[in-house]
Amino acid sequence: MILINIDRNLDTPVYQQIVEKMRELIDNGDLRPGEKLPSTRELAEKLGVNRSTVYLAYEELWVTGYIQSNPGSYTFVRRKRTYPLKNEPSVKAAIDWNNCIDKRINELYTWDATSYEKNLTFPREFLDMKSISPDERLYPVKTFKVAFNAAVKENMSKMFSYSDIKGYLPLRTFLSAHLKKHGIQADINEIIITNGSQNSLDLITRLLLSDGSTVAAESPTYASLYNFLRMRRCNVQELALNETGGYDFSFLEKCEKPSFFYTTPNFQNPTGYTMSQQDRENLLKKCQELKIPIIEDGFEEEMKYFGKSPLSIKAMDTSKTVIYTGSFSKVLFPGMRIGWIVADKPLIDRITFLKNCSDISSGQIMQAAAFEFCQRGYFDEHIRKLKRIYKKRMSVFLSQMNKVIKNPDVSWTKPLGGYTSMITFNNTKSNIQKVHQIFLNHGISPYNGNDFFFKHQEKVQFRLSIAKLNEEEIEKAVDSISKVIHDIYPMH
Repeated sequence: MILINIDRNLDTPVYQQIVEKMRELIDNGDLRPGEKLPSTRELAEKLGVNRSTVYLAYEELWVTGYIQSNPGSYTFVRRKRTYPLKNEPSVKAAIDWNNCIDKRINELYTWDATSYEKNLTFPREFLDMKSISPDERLYPVKTFKVAFNAAVKENMSKMFSYSDIKGYLPLRTFLSAHLKKHGIQADINEIIITNGSQNSLDLITRLLLSDGSTVAAESPTYASLYNFLRMRRCNVQELALNETGGYDFSFLEKCEKPSFFYTTPNFQNPTGYTMSQQDRENLLKKCQELKIPIIEDGFEEEMKYFGKSPLSIKAMDTSKTVIYTGSFSKVLFPGMRIGWIVADKPLIDRITFLKNCSDISSGQIMQAAAFEFCQRGYFDEHIRKLKRIYKKRMSVFLSQMNKVIKNPDVSWTKPLGGYTSMITFNNTKSNIQKVHQIFLNHGISPYNGNDFFFKHQEKVQFRLSIAKLNEEEIEKAVDSISKVIHDIYPMH
């Protein structure tokens, strides 16, 4: 017999009271596995409640594994499986996941998880010179909200459907026109929208690389590229930049033919170098001759502060050799996750197929909002504001470094745009881990510069970013850098 008292004065719904009492009876053993339960009609009559109330209680008990019902039969207490209690210590997994996961992924994960940087002690307050995401204080939140609301209002239910795999057509149309400002001629069918620069690289490398492929890249270069290459066990030919940011591309004739050459010609990450017009022409000519694709990363294309702007390599490309990538992440919102690939249509078609295998459809709502933001002129207005602000910030950084840092063993790059500069400490007995900790002790978080090389480096160097800092914070950071240098070279 089931004894359940219903108190209609409680705030707890009646069906929930039934659920809680029956759980208690089953958990305490008063109702045993296999024991038959009253039908919903019988229990409703005994309790003086609506049958639908009992039905709702039985549904929850069934969902949570307390009872079982067979079609055309009665309801009975289920033999419950043992589940971990809320505060019970975790039990040992039945599966050894290390044996299930691809060996290369495990190797990369282990290397990343044991990185010394993850074990560093960060001060409670520090100046972030590691991130290259724009300053959150400069986000155009109000105007983007206007654009977002307009996109939803204008398109309504269409925004919640699957979108074109290549991306929201009006946004691709806008990008086709916008890229002409950089000299790039691209039809909408030669553009695909991605979930940011990282997704673009993932798609391109999956398409072009096989296990053991050779890849050529400027060195140092974008650190996250290397994980894709290590997963494929690629042979990486690193082309070192000279002190002026120049290159000698003759090495492409001597090494095994690479699957592609990767470059960031504008405000290169991490050095901030800008490739000269002559070097761009030389690279394009050499790769055209050898039929080597060029991946041109234009992630900070807009952020030019000083000097003349060389043509993008893609703008000079008359033979469809260049694969160009861009993104909103470093000039708008990093969380927006909208990037793009511009390339020859047959390549875009295959990237579209590959994207469809894992993605089906990117977020149409955000793409539509981005289009509205751009179409209304907010994007151009925002870029003008950013360039004005960051030109001043970079000027402060470079002038303060020249003013404060006088040690001949310390050098740094002088970028023409973007957010980053590479600082190098020569003739020091301190290793990079110790110097990194010294930075943190003085309230600065830099980026380990050796992560931007595929092969191990002995240099003590760091990428410094001004992306998150205003002028006052930059001056404070440079003063702290001078203290770091004093700790490294106490005799100077």
